[in-house]
Formats: sequence, C-alpha cells, structure tokens
Amino acid sequence: MGSRVRIGFVVVLAAAGVCVATPAAAAPEQKTNDLAIKVTGTTIAANQTVKVGKALMSSDGPDATDWAWWTFDLTQLDTSKVELRVKRPEDEPCLGTSTKLDCPYGWRVATGYEVDQPFELRPIGDATGDAGTLTVSVWHDPKYGFVDPNPSDNSTTVAVTIAADSGPNLNVSAGGDRWVYVGEETGLAFQVQNDGDQPVAGVRATVKLPKHVTFPAHGRLAACRYSADSRAATCTYPNLPMIPLAEDKQCNDDIYSGYNLPPMRIFLDHSAPVGAELKGTVTVEGIAASAERAASLPAGVTGLRAGEIDASDNRDDFVIRTQKRGGAGGGSLPVTGGSIGLVTAIGGGALVVGACLTLLNRRRKVTFSSR
Repeated sequence: MGSRVRIGFVVVLAAAGVCVATPAAAAPEQKTNDLAIKVTGTTIAANQTVKVGKALMSSDGPDATDWAWWTFDLTQLDTSKVELRVKRPEDEPCLGTSTKLDCPYGWRVATGYEVDQPFELRPIGDATGDAGTLTVSVWHDPKYGFVDPNPSDNSTTVAVTIAADSGPNLNVSAGGDRWVYVGEETGLAFQVQNDGDQPVAGVRATVKLPKHVTFPAHGRLAACRYSADSRAATCTYPNLPMIPLAEDKQCNDDIYSGYNLPPMRIFLDHSAPVGAELKGTVTVEGIAASAERAASLPAGVTGLRAGEIDASDNRDDFVIRTQKRGGAGGGSLPVTGGSIGLVTAIGGGALVVGACLTLLNRRRKVTFSSR
C-alpha cells in the first residue's frame, strides 16, 4: 500500500557482555472480515467553496475487524483545480504524502457496521469542469491477521467534477445504528444540510423501514404521509429554508443551512429475530421557492434552472439492531449510533444546525491537505 516512514527508537540492553534477546512474536490468529468502500459527494457546484464528501467503510464479517485503514490515492486528482483535506483525530493521524494518504481507524468495527471518514474538496481559483479522479481503498492492518474474502470491493474510483451550474446540494445523515429491544419503540431522527451554492425553501424526506419495523399509529407527525403497511413515510417541510453552508456564518440569527428533522416514532415487532441487523433508508430532496411564471423573457435573456448538483449524498442508510430483554441476547444495550436520549428530548420541533452545529469530540483534530 505504498511506503510509510516512521521514526522509531531502538533500546539495546547489555550487562557484563550478556546479550538480551527478545522472543519472536507469535503469529496472529487468522480471522476473516470482508471490508467494502463507498464514496459519495464528489460533484461541486459552480460557486461552491467547500464540498464535504464521505468515504464509507463497511464491515461485512464474519469476524469483527480491528485497525482498518482508508487510503486516499490522489495521483489522478487534478490538484491544480481542487484541494482535498482530511481531518483526523490528533492521536490517529494520516501517514503518507500529498498524493497518497493512509488514514487509520483504531477501533473495533463489528459485522454490519459502517464508518464514515469525511473529506473536503475545495476548488482552487475559478477552476471548473473535470478535476480528475479520486481512488479510495480500505484494508486490514496486516499485524492483526485478517483475511478479506472479497477484495474486489475494497477500492473504488470516483470522478471529481466542478459543475458549470449552480444549485442546492442537500446531504442527509441518519446518525448511525440504533439498538432496539423487540416489542419496544424508539425514535428515528435525521439531519439534513445544504452545502450547495443556492438556497432551498424546504425539504422533503422519504423514509423506508426494514421488515419487522413499523411506524405505530400513535405519535405520528402531521407533516408526514404514511403508507398503508406503516413501513414508509414521506414528510414534507415546505417552510424550512436552507442557505448554502458556506454562507451560514452567524450563530445568533434566524438564517440556517440545515436542520435536525423531528424524530419519528418507530416500533420493533415481537416477531423480529434477536441479533438481527435490519437496514432502512432515508432520502431527501429540496423544495424550490415558489415564484411567478415568466410570461416572456426579454431579448438576450436565458432562464436558468437550479437543480440538485450531486444526488449521491441525498440518501443514507440506517440499521436497526435487535435485542431482547433477558435470556438469549439479553443484557444492556451498547451505546452506539444516534442518541435515544437526544431523540426523545427534542420532541416534535426541528432543531437548527449550521454555523452553530458542533460535533462533540474530546480528541483534537489535525488536517491533512493535498496542497
């Protein structure tokens, strides 16, 4: 995966001419884990200053993996047009050069889990058009003894484009996995943000639940229309305007670039298998501001239509992990994914995000740049 230079220290022990040798380390036990990679968010609007993409690592087992890596290969990226930045915790920095970065994930990734590594694409000057390609790979640290049974999905190459058109660009986050006891309810909430270069007047979100999960008849949101089988809903918020993220610089005003949408109550049926991973989806689209229809255009004037610039990040998956109280599969739920406490606390209103949004993380961040 390319050479990496590290500074190390060697300690030599000697006493009365006696050499002290350390025993050879035992070979790690061989384990199997299928990693896969998906990259979204690499089309940039014409006047967009920062585009946030995601490199999504998934762990498909059968064993949980330890110390997996992302590799960002920039050799085919036109760095005269676009700069790539990767933010990392200070104690887990990326290694490499301006054209190839190896970035570790030093935590266990259980089977069925997905981990996002965000990255930024920043256009340089007035660059436009094709900006080359970005290749992102995921791989196991060899010292942990993992074998990947399907390496064909360990790498993907995506085109990076600075569009000639302007427009909104919505992205949605489902907040990770949720552990739910069978026969019980929890909340499901999403965050949506506009990082394009044009505003939208509102947002429409479509939620599709997996088998064994339904929206109960009580506690439904007035903004949502539910399917007959209670496993799908479309929620329309025509009056949630979002300006571009780059323009959202004030915390004390009433102008926002994104929202935490109201939580939706969901129920896990008693028939759900214990220990299962049930995957659902949420998809968002912007609602344009209403306007007068142009009866006729003056000579030399051409109408422009602002459409979604990059639909690759309009959808996100979430996983319902099933658990049973007591007996097999019982015990306390692990703390992971979206916070149920937060979901139940925010009630029926949309919380604003944007300039005031803070991701709580005690570890300091360092940024690696392609420039």
